[in-house]
Amino acid sequence: MKVRVAAITVGSLLAVAGAQALASGSSPVPPGPSPSITGGFPGTGFMPGPSTIHFSSRRGFVVATATLPPGATFGWHYHRTPILVVVTDGTLTLYEASGSKCIVSRMSAGTASAAAGESAHFLHLARNEGATPVSLVATYIGVPRSLMAHPDRLDVYNRIRPSQCPASLK
Repeated sequence: MKVRVAAITVGSLLAVAGAQALASGSSPVPPGPSPSITGGFPGTGFMPGPSTIHFSSRRGFVVATATLPPGATFGWHYHRTPILVVVTDGTLTLYEASGSKCIVSRMSAGTASAAAGESAHFLHLARNEGATPVSLVATYIGVPRSLMAHPDRLDVYNRIRPSQCPASLK
């Protein structure tokens, strides 16, 4: 009998609390982000194919930002880990050797790209061919602790230009 009285009492208290919350216009659910918080979703994209990414106490991620003034380039390079890149301002032009062709693609603000690492197949050149700066956010995924301590080593630069791509792409 005591259990039944306790259950009825708890139920009554919850009903009263709910009625008070409704009457006051508040909700028992915590509110979302404060109105003063700004931000959003800088871009979207898809993985180019299947990928396995390992997270553990030995592997993590690194987030980097970059701004390229007009004419600036990263040069021919590849990434040691998979990377997700979101262009937040401007248009970034990418060149990648694929078979007997040099593929050109452009990423405008709000677009994202993903690339696997550790492969010369993903050797590419990225540069700003526009008249305004390009800003981007890059997230390196599955980064070993040794590279997390030295994020400047995540990219491998000064690679030789693939013969499929024009000599003007230095």
